Order: sequence, then C-alpha cells, then structure tokens
Amino acid sequence: MRSDGDIHLTGSPFRVTMHRSMIRERGNIRMPASETSGPSVLFVCTENRCRSVAAAALWAERLPRIAEDWADWRVSSAGTWADEGEPPLRGMISLLRSRGIDVEGVRSRRLTGAMLAAHRLALVMEPNHKEALHVEFSELKGRVYLLSEPAGRETPVADPDTDLPEAFAACLETIETLLDRGEKRIVALARGSEAPGEGRRRT
Repeated sequence: MRSDGDIHLTGSPFRVTMHRSMIRERGNIRMPASETSGPSVLFVCTENRCRSVAAAALWAERLPRIAEDWADWRVSSAGTWADEGEPPLRGMISLLRSRGIDVEGVRSRRLTGAMLAAHRLALVMEPNHKEALHVEFSELKGRVYLLSEPAGRETPVADPDTDLPEAFAACLETIETLLDRGEKRIVALARGSEAPGEGRRRT
C-alpha cells in the first residue's frame, strides 16, 4: 500500500490515487517527483477520510481548467489524527463518483512535519486544526490557512453529522463554494506568488 497521498488524475472519470514518484505521461496528470518544486497545496482534516479527500479531489479536478501549469502542481491530503491506510468514507466515495471523480484508491495518512514542509500551502478545515499545526510546527505556521480564509472568511468546515447522503452533499457543497470563492488566492499562495500571511482577514 502506498502512503504518500499525492493526487493522480487520469481519463474520465477522474481517478484519484496515490503515487510516490510521478511524471507527466500520455496525457495523464502526474505530479512531479520533486517535493519542493512547483505549486503545491495540502488539504488537512482530522481523519483524512472525508473533508480533506474531497477538497483535494475537487481542487485537482479543476486545475486543468484554471491553471496553465496544472501538470506541475502537487495536491495532497492528510489528517491530524488519522489512522494510516483507511479508505474514504463510503458516502463521500459515492458522492464524488456521481461527479465523475473516483477516490476509492485513496488511503488515509497522518500529517507530519515533512508533509507540511513539502507544500507551499496547507488548507485546514477547522480552527483547532490550524491552532494545533501552529503549535506543533511553529516554523511553518505561515503557510497554514483555514480553507475558508482565501474566500475572505474564518469559518469551519464541519464533518457530515450523519451518514445520510444529504449530509455528505452539504459538506461537499460547502467545500466547493469555498474553493470557488477562494480560487485565485489559493492559486497565488500555492505558487508562492503571495507571501504567507499577506492578505489574511483581520479580526
């Protein structure tokens, strides 16, 4: 089982899997082997089985439409308290599949300092995630944002509160809305064209 959590998209429907060393080949999106070059974003939730998987998949799926350098991007996900190697929640797998995105091959992984250091931007779901990362990885806190911050907000993205399809749909809609509204700033931060902390919402 591979555990690096990078996004790999191929064909139609998009298939999200995990690869340790990737290249662009035969029209597929394969992230480069280097962990420090090119734009990069890490999506973080608690268990890495629902919110962060969905956010990474939605972001990777839109990259070819919004970024000319899409093949150079590194898109990953992780969890602050994840058990290694668990599949995404079935409700999110089904919902994303209905959107033409296959995440069944993704497996959870626990966030480490090395993962955070390998990405220019980390987008977390809740204030407690952000606070925990600021404490544990204080030297990297400048690259950690709430997913809502690039959209001009400071609101959490909650886990689905039931196993009903409607709960997963509401969660996915929230994530997609924040990606839509924060798209330009996420791109700038992930490329390093906006300094960490620049433009943060002040309270």
